Amino acid sequence: MKKTKEATPELLEAIKSVHERALSAMLHDKSIAQIIPIHTAMMKVLLPDGNTDTIQTIIPEMAIYVKTKSQTTVARDAIEYRITYNNVPFPLAHVYGSSGYLCLGSVYVPPVVPIHSPQLPLETLFLYNDRVLGHGNPSIPLTNTQKQEISTYMKQVFPKFSNFDVDLTVANWVANDTLWRLGNYVLTNTETVDDAYSIMENVFKLIFTK
Repeated sequence: MKKTKEATPELLEAIKSVHERALSAMLHDKSIAQIIPIHTAMMKVLLPDGNTDTIQTIIPEMAIYVKTKSQTTVARDAIEYRITYNNVPFPLAHVYGSSGYLCLGSVYVPPVVPIHSPQLPLETLFLYNDRVLGHGNPSIPLTNTQKQEISTYMKQVFPKFSNFDVDLTVANWVANDTLWRLGNYVLTNTETVDDAYSIMENVFKLIFTK
């Protein structure tokens, strides 16, 4: 077996990532039930004309923390959803913007879910998505500089991209489903899903900065 004299950047990043996740789990006094990689999902989103439609979008990598669980199930109210890039709560209505726990209101989600599927309550909210921000006060805090960086990157990858496709200048990205519509645009304008993942990975890193 060939030995290397120094760690590669890829190895260092992997070690750093694992370390950050372990540290985060300790700080939150929870165990990480799952790391959900970047993936596609169906979500109800607000369209520019004011109507809604259920479309396919790209979901960033998530860490799902579980405080209490049994051998087979986990309590819905004990699940916390966070973005792995910078450990912020998942930015969606009915998810507490301060903790990542669910704030369901009248949205029905079973009180317990299978231990191997802790993402099910959040996926229910994807399809319900009503953008009632008073339930959880979720947010995607972005500076004008960040928005410009995202716009510049999108135009580099998609020369014809403009704010007529997805308006990146709006003040509240959660209320307008901006991020999820952006994911749909990338999916429908790339040849493969892997290409779309690669592009959105860069976008997510511009948004969820460490």
